[in-house]
Order: sequence, then C-alpha cells, then structure tokens
Amino acid sequence: MQSVLRQRWRHATAAVLALSLFAGGCKKDATAPEEEEPEVATMRLTINGTTVVNVSENGTVTGTFRIPVGTSTVVATWLKADGSADPIASDASAFRLAVVVPSNANGVAFALSATNNFTGTFTATSNTMTAVPVTFGLFHIAEQHTDFGPFTVPVTVGP
Repeated sequence: MQSVLRQRWRHATAAVLALSLFAGGCKKDATAPEEEEPEVATMRLTINGTTVVNVSENGTVTGTFRIPVGTSTVVATWLKADGSADPIASDASAFRLAVVVPSNANGVAFALSATNNFTGTFTATSNTMTAVPVTFGLFHIAEQHTDFGPFTVPVTVGP
C-alpha cells in the first residue's frame, strides 16, 4: 500500500512540476508591442549620388566601390526582396548605417552624418588604389546588434 501511495505522489509531483515549468515559460508581457523585424534582402550604397554598389543578404557585392582623394558621400538604402524600400529598416530613429574601416587603412576614414543615420562621409587622403576591406551593416540601435550584415565591401581610393 505504501509503494502505491509513493508512486501516486511521484506522479502528482511530476505533473505539478511540468505544469509550473510550462506556465513559467509562456509568460509574455501583454503590454509590450511585438516589434517587427526588417526584411532586408539588399543594401544599396550610393556613392557621390552616382555610383551604386549592392550587397545581397548573403554578402555578394555587385558594383565597384571607388572613391577619389578628398571626401565622398555614401547613402545606404535598405531594400526588400521585391526591390522596394524596407519601411522598418528605413526608420532612422531605430536603425543606422554601421561602417567599420580597419585601423590599418592609412588615409581612409568614415564619419556618420549627424543629421541622417543612413548617410556618411568617407575621407581619403592617399591615391593608393588599394582595396580597403570596409564592413557595412544595418545596426539596430535599441537592441545593439546588426540586423543585416556586417558585410565586407572592398573600397578603393583612386581615380
């Protein structure tokens, strides 16, 4: 009789434990809105208003990113698979262009615009014709991570 009671007690304890784990794992803050994620398929980089370089979601770079000595403006546009602008990724209050120029890239620097999170300026001081591996991505400000990339794009300084 005692073994039957012990067995029932074990089953009851296991059931209560399983229910408490399940209930604890399903808690959700009903007041917090569900945040949508961007659906970026392509990052389009426009250099000095004329040259276009596309970077696909698998990191394939199409086009040549070449800047002359001096300053060059780059504008990033975030496109969905159908080629339309991604409205979530285009929200400059939530996202920004992330650019990292390697520390050993002598004579090449980047500065993000103070007024537009998707525009920045490259400054090049040497006509080296060497491709500098610059990384680009879509940075999610609130979550402190990249939602697209980072992907390496070779940036060449020269005519």
